[in-house]
Amino acid sequence: MREFLANPQGRHEVEFRFRHKDGGYRRIYTQADLLLDKAGRPAHMLGCHIDITERARAEATLLDAKEFAENLIRTANVIFVRLDHSGNVMQMNEVAERITGYRQAEILGKNWFETLAPKRRYPYVWDEFEQIIASGNVPDVFENPILTRNGEERQIIWKNNTVSEGGKVIGTISFGMDITERKQAEDERKKFVMLADSSGEFIGMCDLDLQPLYVNPAGVRMVGLPDREAACRVKVQDYFFPEDQAFIQDEFFPRVLREGQGTVEIRLRHFQTGEPIWMSYYLFHVRDASGAVIGWATVSHDITERRRAEAALRESEEMFATAFRSSPTGIVLVTLSGQYVQANPMFSSMLGYAPEEIIGQTSVSLGLTTAAERERMLSEFERSRKPLEMKLRCRDGNFLDVLFTSAVITLHGVPHRLGTLINITERKQAETALIESERRYRALFENMSSGFVLYEVIQDDQDVPVDLLILAGNAIFEQATGLKIQEVIGKPLTHVLPGIEKDSADWIGTFGRVALTGEAQQFEQESQKLETYYAVTAYRAGPKLCAVTFIDITKRKRAEIQLRRMNRFYTALSETNQMIVRVSDVETLLQRTCEIAAEHIGFRLAWIGMPDGDWFRVMAAAGAATEYLDSIRISPKADVPEGGGPSGRVFRSGQHDVCNDFLHEHRTRLWADQAARFGIQASAVFPLRKAGAIIGVLNVYADEADAFREQEIHLLDEMATDISFALDFLQQREDLQANIEALRRIRDELELRVQERTAQLEQAKNRAEAADRVKSAFLATMSHELRTPLNSIIGFTGLLLQRLTGPLSEDQAKQLTIVKHAGQHLLSLINDVLDISKIEAGELRIDIESVDLPRLLQRTADKFRVEATMQGLEFALDVEPGIGMVNSNERRLEQVLNNFIANALKFTDRGEIRLICHREGENVRIEVRDTGIGIAGDDLAKLFKPFSQLDVRPARVAKGTGLGLAISRRIVEALGGEIGVTSTLGAGSCFYCILPTHGKPS
Repeated sequence: MREFLANPQGRHEVEFRFRHKDGGYRRIYTQADLLLDKAGRPAHMLGCHIDITERARAEATLLDAKEFAENLIRTANVIFVRLDHSGNVMQMNEVAERITGYRQAEILGKNWFETLAPKRRYPYVWDEFEQIIASGNVPDVFENPILTRNGEERQIIWKNNTVSEGGKVIGTISFGMDITERKQAEDERKKFVMLADSSGEFIGMCDLDLQPLYVNPAGVRMVGLPDREAACRVKVQDYFFPEDQAFIQDEFFPRVLREGQGTVEIRLRHFQTGEPIWMSYYLFHVRDASGAVIGWATVSHDITERRRAEAALRESEEMFATAFRSSPTGIVLVTLSGQYVQANPMFSSMLGYAPEEIIGQTSVSLGLTTAAERERMLSEFERSRKPLEMKLRCRDGNFLDVLFTSAVITLHGVPHRLGTLINITERKQAETALIESERRYRALFENMSSGFVLYEVIQDDQDVPVDLLILAGNAIFEQATGLKIQEVIGKPLTHVLPGIEKDSADWIGTFGRVALTGEAQQFEQESQKLETYYAVTAYRAGPKLCAVTFIDITKRKRAEIQLRRMNRFYTALSETNQMIVRVSDVETLLQRTCEIAAEHIGFRLAWIGMPDGDWFRVMAAAGAATEYLDSIRISPKADVPEGGGPSGRVFRSGQHDVCNDFLHEHRTRLWADQAARFGIQASAVFPLRKAGAIIGVLNVYADEADAFREQEIHLLDEMATDISFALDFLQQREDLQANIEALRRIRDELELRVQERTAQLEQAKNRAEAADRVKSAFLATMSHELRTPLNSIIGFTGLLLQRLTGPLSEDQAKQLTIVKHAGQHLLSLINDVLDISKIEAGELRIDIESVDLPRLLQRTADKFRVEATMQGLEFALDVEPGIGMVNSNERRLEQVLNNFIANALKFTDRGEIRLICHREGENVRIEVRDTGIGIAGDDLAKLFKPFSQLDVRPARVAKGTGLGLAISRRIVEALGGEIGVTSTLGAGSCFYCILPTHGKPS
């Protein structure tokens, strides 16, 4: 109040306490103004009071909490670090200063990671922090190293919290603990466990109650338990045999407890087989940090083999005397001077002397050898140290063939010679017979018509065949494999042919089973490594031996594969044509076409696309890889990368495109990665036409490279042509239906005005419909009911003539040739009728393209030269230099040339046929001149008319429909050129066409 009175001007604010009625105190916030009287003296006070007791308590609590937190951060033995959103240090405590070596004042405002986790050394720490900031998701706990000021690396485990403002992360608060020593201890423990786990000794630990705590893998394997858990469930005493358990539990372990360590040789039992395992069992006790004994540990090693060797030594000493007496080999002990000291019964029996007659004698005194022979024998044996074949004279005077070996031994300090003699008389006789037999069989072996190889099976520790050792092979084996048998004998097959173990034929496993089971195998199989098919017979030739005879059947198998493949194509073509006759709408036509290609031919994917703006739209698809179409885009345009592939090129050029290596060719690289995912290796694309214009493309994809060959491409071309014809047919039917509807509307309109004309219009309509139906039916029948079986006849006859299905006699080949030529002739006639029908209907459409004219003329000349030669005619080609590319249509131009030359061959019996090409201004003139019978002047007017044939002799030449030249005239005129003929009766004819080099269709 005194402050108010001392400063009466302005508003005063004050906080104070006052006692409440309930005896407690309340905290009051007051704003007050003094009111003055006229004399300027304070007269009243106007104030506003607010109870802020709760706020004051909250502020006090917050102040206490803040002070507590600051004291906790300052005094707790944990690292405290507060960073902003960029990782700059805003605050850290004394523990952080002590561990990092940096004072807060030094590092404040600096980037924590640049200072303590340099990016060049800990890039992954930076990556984690940047991901945390970007996502806003800070992991509760994670570990990372820091580099202290003195260059020491410390491992820290962090507990993290984000600091947010307005929903945005503005920094982090982290509490950390230094776990460097704990990590080092863990690493040391891991090193111990790793050392124990990798040791070949038995290492184990148990507590004072003999309960195992740890057994290393080697120990687990030694006693035949499945795993470490099983090893720790067994009491220590149960590792030993019952008769040894009392010693272990009551004597050995207490002694080790007293003395600290001990070693004993004792048996462990194998838990699966029950077999004993002799161990040098070293045991020592384990103490805790206070020195108290808390258990035992053992490091033991297997001495089973040593114990067995010791037992075997004792047994061998006992057995030697028995073996000496009962050995089927003659054994004799001789002094170095040659006197016999001891001889076994077999030695006496072989030579016909009693033992007492031999002792004290020498081989010379007994007459077994002469002194010179004995010295030569010993000298030769000392030089070679190999068993020596020799002859000894027996008591009865006969000679005995023996195999002699000798070794010097010390007996009672005196050197003696221990000799052994094996009777090889019968073996020598057998060897002589064997040499002769081997000579005979070696000649038979080397002259076998089939390949032969002998293998020995190599097995792993589980007796599984893992390789084949080559023991023998004949000349056919060398020819079939390209291996020199003398260079590979004694070598494993996998060394001679690396990668053969991965061959799908599994030669090692198959021949291994034959050798081990004795079950013979006879089969046909392809070797991927050698790219060859074999007919194989494998049989057991002895223990672990497999003899194999084989014949190369690659040509036959590949012919069978090609035959089956062509069958699929012909079946698909037949199915397509049958389907075309049945379907009544475009959607079904396209979808069934794709399904037939996928199901009958086995394509990975077949689809039909049509342009929709800048991209192809999939109109139909079938096959296992249809999802491939969801991952790609293809354009018909040439100015975008997606239009540079096969589909775009075919749509623009009208010519089919085959890509037999889809994954590596330049034009398909844009789609190669996706194609590989879906198993696509090769593709072929064919144009689809309607009314002569290209409207889409048929795409087929195969799952193997080089899948498309000339025959397959021809059949697929035929399929695309048939589909195009069907599209035309369906369009004609739609147009006909539209015309019918239009006629009906016209009829309805005219019916009211001209009743008398109705009957006439109806009759005209009916005639038009009938004529169109007859024409459409005729074309459909000619295309699908005649061409399809003819293609099959020609195709299968060709396969028979190639002898892919077996050999043919000369008469059979001759008759099949006649069938093939007749089929081709009939197909040519049908094609001519279809062509003239299209021409008469005004449906002939010709696409202009770039044509390599010299190449086309050369190909045509090559095609007919053989036939001309067979008729005794010369065939010449004369092309003016400088003629190159022209704008025309290659297929139609070739059709015209074929007609010209075919007619020349028909009417020429001797002389020559000459194909000539030269320039005439902006045009090219192509002529076919012959020295045949010529044409009379009156008959020239009949040429180039449909179904027109000249009455000429001999009658053999008047074959065909008379449509060839009529079609040729229409084609040449459509190409913007002109056609003509000059002829002299009896002197020959000249058929020619003049074409523009930059042609446009008329």
